[in-house]
Amino acid sequence: MSVTQSTGQVEQWRGIPGYPGYQVSDLGRIQSKRHRNGMPSETWRTMDPAPNGRGYLQVCLRAADGKTRWVELHRLVWEVFHGPVADGLVVRHADDPDPLNCRLDNLACGTQADNCQDKKRHGTAQELENHPRAILTEEQVRQARRRVRRVIANLAVNWGVKTVTLESAVMGRTWKALKE
Repeated sequence: MSVTQSTGQVEQWRGIPGYPGYQVSDLGRIQSKRHRNGMPSETWRTMDPAPNGRGYLQVCLRAADGKTRWVELHRLVWEVFHGPVADGLVVRHADDPDPLNCRLDNLACGTQADNCQDKKRHGTAQELENHPRAILTEEQVRQARRRVRRVIANLAVNWGVKTVTLESAVMGRTWKALKE
């Protein structure tokens, strides 16, 4: 089934294997021929996916065996239009990092390393100051590292040892048996 959107784009709908009475579109929308209580319906109803704890849209579907399962929408869209995702691969949000954008043209299949590179490119990687538990700023860490290196270098000169020797002892790479 295809529906022309107000943008003039044709929306392609496909049934979801293993889940009778559901269909998903290449624009990341999902419909059901079931009422909210799970009973069959004659008309298609657009479902409202909800974000999971990681921010990805998910829907609860009733499988052919009668069991309900929560499925992430971006992965569902990919698998319906491209087939199963091979072991070791993930479905990535390639261009737009918004986890709510589940359009097929925004999805790509790749490794977790590819996904991490996408996050760095998008600026959504949870590292440095972007990490939710970050307390220090990048500049504070740079200053602390410079100061510690200067202190170690000065002590090494005063004691007549190499900087790397003192740094290894201070960082616990050597002298491991020494307890504070």
